[in-house]
Amino acid sequence: YNAMENSGYASASAKTDAAPPPPPPADIELSASSYKSKGKHGVILSWTGADSVDVYRGGSLRDEANTSGGFDDFIGAKGGATYEHQVCVAGSTLPEDCSNTTTTVF
Repeated sequence: YNAMENSGYASASAKTDAAPPPPPPADIELSASSYKSKGKHGVILSWTGADSVDVYRGGSLRDEANTSGGFDDFIGAKGGATYEHQVCVAGSTLPEDCSNTTTTVF
């Protein structure tokens, strides 16, 4: 309706594009090897399948946005101990963006 007359109805159409599919899960493979320096524990980590990762030991962040494909986690403790490591795509909190968990026993 306007000041001159009524007009016919307009047909409305709306289209919502479907959301893009989620990216595939990361396929990160993690390996660990232990060493001792003056009796103190260290673990060398290496991985494939991600360009930038966050490194975790026992669920705590140890290194952020690492792009080298390796990390030397020098723990510095002595005696018997067990350490679990995992790497995840940098910045991600999704479990599918994480590697296998390694266990290192001293």
